[in-house]
Amino acid sequence: IPGLRMIEGTPVVVAGLMYVTAPNQVFALDAETGREIWSYSQPRTEGLMGDAGIGLNRGVAVRGDRLYTVTDHAHVIALDRFSGELLWDREMADHRMHYGAIAPPLVVGDLVIVGMSGGDTGLRGFLDAYDAVSGEMAWRFWTIPAPGEPLSETWGDAEVLEKGCGATWLTGS
Repeated sequence: IPGLRMIEGTPVVVAGLMYVTAPNQVFALDAETGREIWSYSQPRTEGLMGDAGIGLNRGVAVRGDRLYTVTDHAHVIALDRFSGELLWDREMADHRMHYGAIAPPLVVGDLVIVGMSGGDTGLRGFLDAYDAVSGEMAWRFWTIPAPGEPLSETWGDAEVLEKGCGATWLTGS
């Protein structure tokens, strides 16, 4: 794809359409000819750290006529998979706190499950689930407890919990 520095994600092919991603970009291609059908993009976010700052995006998930992906500044978005039209956009976390996202979502039933990157930058990891149609958050699971929460005492020094970690930077299975 002209102008792309690298493609790190595995393309997804559904009914003859191939979806390829780059940071904050999605391309729909004719899987047989490679001709571009549509593209979606938004500007890269300045000042990001970690994987999101490097400029990684590892792909999409598809459910029916919708395609889901993440942005470098920790948003999950839904696009119409035939036109590339933005259907919804939800902020998972504040990117100024070093949250980002690089991994493709995982669709399970009516939920879009997505994680965040940036665990090396001193933040607390989580997994979110969003309603596939409306984009409303269904739940959040923190990967490590906050100080004072159940089982936080098993982590030893409270300083460890204050620095976070536990990023969910790869898609689950």
